[in-house]
Amino acid sequence: MPQMAPSSWILLMNLTSIIMLMMKMSIFFEKKL
Repeated sequence: MPQMAPSSWILLMNLTSIIMLMMKMSIFFEKKL
């Protein structure tokens, strides 16, 4: 199993955190409206 490159791993983690943040914001706005 080839080891993932650190840069792509960091990019993947950033995308995951951004998606989580967007989900939290959408839930917050749904409750507000």
